[in-house]
Amino acid sequence: MFSMALACPTPWITAPPNCCSLALRSLNSSGSLRVLTIQTKCIAGNNGLGKLGRRTALQRIAFVGTLFGATVECGAGFASQIKYTNLSIEEIKSIIENDINKGQYYVTGNMTKEIYKNNCRFRDPTTDLVGLDKYISAVKFLFDPNSSKQELLSISVIDPHTIEAKWRLEGYLKFPWNPHIEPYEGSTRYVVDDSGLISSHEETWDISVWTALQEFLLPSQKPT
Repeated sequence: MFSMALACPTPWITAPPNCCSLALRSLNSSGSLRVLTIQTKCIAGNNGLGKLGRRTALQRIAFVGTLFGATVECGAGFASQIKYTNLSIEEIKSIIENDINKGQYYVTGNMTKEIYKNNCRFRDPTTDLVGLDKYISAVKFLFDPNSSKQELLSISVIDPHTIEAKWRLEGYLKFPWNPHIEPYEGSTRYVVDDSGLISSHEETWDISVWTALQEFLLPSQKPT
């Protein structure tokens, strides 16, 4: 399964020289994403966007994205963002599995943004927020990835629009008193909408909110 990714510095409209990498991404048998860069082109300055025109450039990006079954979301003055809208539910499951096992995204924020809606809703027993970038920022602010870990216990497709993952999480938070979150288990339900993107990411935990709060407030000695 191939799809296209466009990686650009932001903002790429007004800060030359800025270059974009056009890459093919494929899923291997283990669900990992392989990236093959097939073109690198600077699109600013006299030989790039300034000559081509912003609208024409975005139209061409959108056209290529459509060929690879992707959509293009454009923000004013920012790089186009490619979304993978043509993946099967099994392929989405494989990407999530890789994001947990290798990306450790609950403690690093390193998740495949292309399979989520930008206005995806993220809920857990203590938090309810809307926005993919907001969620990633919150995760990166919370756990210390050098002393925290997430373990995937199981992941399965529940129905054509739902995936459920069970996991174990523990680690130290990025606060001066080094609160330690003891190992606990939880599950996440991912709901894919009709556009083919994850629109809901909802967690449940096997510990109470009160227990989580106590661990957050309790100082500890982080291992060196």
